[in-house]
Amino acid sequence: MSIINYSDFYKMLSSCLVIVPKQDVRYYLCGIHIKQDAYGLTIESSDGHRALQFKTSEFIQGRAEFDIILNGADVKIFLDKIKSIGYHKTDLNEVEITSFSDDFINFNVDKLKLIDGRYPDLNRVIWPIKERKAVEDVCFNADYLADLKPIVKPFKTTKYKPVKLIFKNSFDSVRATFEVSAKIDVIIVIMPARY
Repeated sequence: MSIINYSDFYKMLSSCLVIVPKQDVRYYLCGIHIKQDAYGLTIESSDGHRALQFKTSEFIQGRAEFDIILNGADVKIFLDKIKSIGYHKTDLNEVEITSFSDDFINFNVDKLKLIDGRYPDLNRVIWPIKERKAVEDVCFNADYLADLKPIVKPFKTTKYKPVKLIFKNSFDSVRATFEVSAKIDVIIVIMPARY
């Protein structure tokens, strides 16, 4: 079993935080969903108009299976703390859960509040690549496209970082992806807008 390191975990949380709404009547969307099962780790977020999902066969050390929603405001504080202690250093290369409670998850560097709720199944809006067709025109909210830059930024190793858009048709969600690593798959879903 391969254990995920702080650097990758930090980058995935940073990217997911970009599209987490600050306040939403669907309170469960105001957090980052983390699920770990026998296949590995899934980290995802959505604001109802776009979604971001990371999947990896790596695991967070400390607990076999869990399905939680981390409070977005606490994740921001957690990321700032990891950055301040140097998440890239080799002495901090493993994320370890020290304990769980009904309201909190304790990592070896900080405690995060959990949101009580059921996160939507994002796999239902991620359509299979084989369903794509020829597309002539698609309209997007420019802010959603602009947010691709901060989503990709944590993984950027060169000045140039391409994002691939995959269209199903002119009116369904668009899949976007970029190269992360051989261990991590990423899918971004963006809903088109009316012109």
